[in-house]
Amino acid sequence: MVEIGNSRTPRRGGAATCLARVLPDLSASRADGSAPGATCKYDHVPVASPASTRNRLFTVGYEGRRADELVAILTEAGVATVVDVRLTPISRKPGLSKTKLSAALGQAGIRYVHLRELGNPRDNRDGFRVGDADARDRYAHVLASPEGAEALHSVRTLMAQGPVALLCFEHDHTTCHRQMVADAVRDTANAGVIQL
Repeated sequence: MVEIGNSRTPRRGGAATCLARVLPDLSASRADGSAPGATCKYDHVPVASPASTRNRLFTVGYEGRRADELVAILTEAGVATVVDVRLTPISRKPGLSKTKLSAALGQAGIRYVHLRELGNPRDNRDGFRVGDADARDRYAHVLASPEGAEALHSVRTLMAQGPVALLCFEHDHTTCHRQMVADAVRDTANAGVIQL
């Protein structure tokens, strides 16, 4: 299931099909390259898409950050869409669970998309954090699965609309599975990756 904003969309045809339904038509643009008031029909979040920043990929961890700090960092970087790659988008930190985070991002004009298919299984996280090669290999299988490949394609599709930030918990991207997601997208989308 792909989750956009606060709504759940059944997987009829998978993540790519769902995103094709919710992505706005950004073919008409202003002189500055941004879309004229485009919104995602499911979460009513304005979508900006400067042409000069397409294919830009960021990764960000919220560890040690408040929700307002995270939103400010993403806004300053010019992020158009946050792709949450947590398996379960909940947090004990105030404002960083899916519903409240989506609302805060929406207030800042940033779209929120949860791609559960890119989540790191719970039993694989500890090994991943300490650099266990087996844990990384297990996660590589997640990315290579049909669901993982489809979700990676969805990230590339979103990047064509504007800058995307991959979100997870860990502040240090080298101890987080989002780095493998970023590497997989970078290698196939000719994108630069910036750690926030």
